[in-house]
Amino acid sequence: MNDKFTNKRTFWATFAAFFSNFIFGFSFLFSNMALKHATPSVLLALRFLFAFAIMNLLVLLKVVKIRFKGKNVWQVVLMGLMQPVIYFYCESYGIEMTSATFAAIMIALVPVGAMVYSAFFMKEPPTFLQAVFGIISVLGVILLSGGGGGASLSGTFLLIGAIITAVGFNAVSRKSAREFNAFERTYIMFAVASLVFTVSALLENRSDLTAIYTPLLNMEFLISILYLGVLSSVIAFMLINYANTYLPISRTTIFSNVITVVSIFAGILILKDTEPSFGNIFYSIMIITGIFGVQKFAKE
Repeated sequence: MNDKFTNKRTFWATFAAFFSNFIFGFSFLFSNMALKHATPSVLLALRFLFAFAIMNLLVLLKVVKIRFKGKNVWQVVLMGLMQPVIYFYCESYGIEMTSATFAAIMIALVPVGAMVYSAFFMKEPPTFLQAVFGIISVLGVILLSGGGGGASLSGTFLLIGAIITAVGFNAVSRKSAREFNAFERTYIMFAVASLVFTVSALLENRSDLTAIYTPLLNMEFLISILYLGVLSSVIAFMLINYANTYLPISRTTIFSNVITVVSIFAGILILKDTEPSFGNIFYSIMIITGIFGVQKFAKE
């Protein structure tokens, strides 16, 4: 077996990159459930307030130690502004101005953008075969998404903004790993996100606190927030930051294409949105094959 996969640290970083995006794949399902009871701004505020509270509880119980003294905290604050704040706004409004299908295709370009950035700015160029398999995976996402249409110029620019911030987030996460561990990076990210999204929700609802806490009285919303706050925020983002510590971003970002596969099959199997087809299975195999190739043909 390839030495890159026998190395424990590389193996667990690769697994972290995969599993975090697997978790994100189900976040669309739980977001749809939650949005029946709250506006997007309220949902985001509660999601990251809950996630930040969980992380503070871990610190207070001394399960995890954090240390920021003497470190360049502003670098990670910038990371938190890029992801989830700017990314979520660009993606949400980009979908609203285009279509979910077109947005899925655009976001699938994140691994391509990461490969280009990694090659020119981080001196971590992908191999030729990595580039080939990366394109195969992105093509699989485009075909699985069904083409795409209904794109407006402003919506397209917002989605380009989402791509740029997604690549930027992974790049800064990898760079800041020299000073901050995965928990510390995630902690600052959520401090920024909870502050920005809470202020946004209060402004939208004219400081009416009932609009923010009332959804929590609904069991379906509460279950959704538990998934989105614990699994899809604390655990998933910590796993991504851990993966970025040990792997080039060209290898970590390619796993974002797993989200498309999981979300579509979650819609088929759980929501019964549509029937499974040969195309669904074939294009999913393309995506997974591309992801595997990017990992297998990486440099030492």
